[in-house]
Amino acid sequence: MLTLSTIILTHNEETNIKACIRSCLFSDEIIIVDDYSSDKTIDLAKSVSSKVKVIKHSLNDNWAAQRNFAMEQSQCDYILFIDADERISPDLQKDIVDILQNCHSDSCFQIKRITSLEAGEPRHGIFRPDYVTRLMPRSSGMFERSVHEVFISSKKNKKLRGHLIHHTYHDWDAYWRKFNQYTKLSAETYAKKRKKVNFIRDIVARPIWAFIKVYILNLGFLDGKLGWIFSINHMAYTLAKYSRLWSMQKFNNKI
Repeated sequence: MLTLSTIILTHNEETNIKACIRSCLFSDEIIIVDDYSSDKTIDLAKSVSSKVKVIKHSLNDNWAAQRNFAMEQSQCDYILFIDADERISPDLQKDIVDILQNCHSDSCFQIKRITSLEAGEPRHGIFRPDYVTRLMPRSSGMFERSVHEVFISSKKNKKLRGHLIHHTYHDWDAYWRKFNQYTKLSAETYAKKRKKVNFIRDIVARPIWAFIKVYILNLGFLDGKLGWIFSINHMAYTLAKYSRLWSMQKFNNKI
């Protein structure tokens, strides 16, 4: 049977970390790479299981680099990445154990992620289930892009039947913190790539198209009030990241 290391990247995740770890206790080891949390994340994590190993390492606003660093800390045959606000469903655990027992070491695996909110369980628009590559043999590839990172590997990608449960936002404060962080990082990434902003195309048209895409084409309207709220916010997100880039290029990031 192959061995499994589950890796969790953390920064001030005291509200999530215990439930997250409990969902992956079937792993041989659980590695937490912590971006110097100032809350009780580490103490709570260590209280759950002796399998937990904590390594402090600065994120430096680069998720791909943090994941690549984390992979280097594992000695197991397979690596499973799970975010602190995610939980492994029983069906997904069964799928993973089956892979390890049958020594399927020739593939990486994509996992469906389903959103769960206190206000409901939206399934359309920006919350439609997506597949993320989270289970892979050790040393089989690397992550790229500082934000919305992707795993690059020469191995085949297969999809698992089980799913991750994604508790993406506990409250609006958490939502707006991510909104601000991600729009800033996206703009900085575009700037590094010397992407040019066209005001009409990127700041006027793109946000409108973003709303049409998630609310109408991706059926966000089927999620009722949540669908409307988050489709409008997705439009604002698109406007914000290109407005930030425009300000960087025109006014040295000033308004």
